[in-house]
Amino acid sequence: MTLHKIASLALAVVLLLAGMAMGRAISEELDELWGADITVRELLSRVSPDLLGEFPVESYDLAVLWGKDRGRAICRSEESPAGLGSEIWYECARLAYQVDTFAFEFFAYTSTTAAVPYLRVLVYLQEDYATKDMAQDACYTCFDVFAVGINFDCHGERYRALSYHWITFPTGYEPPGAFVVGRSNWVQRWD
Repeated sequence: MTLHKIASLALAVVLLLAGMAMGRAISEELDELWGADITVRELLSRVSPDLLGEFPVESYDLAVLWGKDRGRAICRSEESPAGLGSEIWYECARLAYQVDTFAFEFFAYTSTTAAVPYLRVLVYLQEDYATKDMAQDACYTCFDVFAVGINFDCHGERYRALSYHWITFPTGYEPPGAFVVGRSNWVQRWD
């Protein structure tokens, strides 16, 4: 196992434990903030301070894009870098669904129309507002990233996926990045 994978696994465990410890507060706080005109720094400081060091510092002053699952960056240079085109579009999604009586699968993804320097996605499985589980992934110079998890200990009434998506666009594009926060609809657990 590479050092990068070990570090990613260790970070996932730390984030999961922190999220579970603050589970109810994170979800309810996000619901209260939903749609507010705030920066990434303000959001993470208030809701997930443990994530402040996990996203690029240059993202901190960008506005949070609440549920803006499709968007684009426009090249401001006369010629686009490496022939990427005048626009790079992104798309984000997340979902939680029941796969067995007490099991839920959850995932989130981000994709772009051209390779971008960095993509990252974190997805939380929420059980009646509390954080139940978490999955994450990141990649460099890529078109898409997926984070998938499954939890076999789901005894609550309802579930949803809550996700953070970070996109770093190539130099010369505006905006320089996007930070999308999204949530799926609640799903009632069946027996």
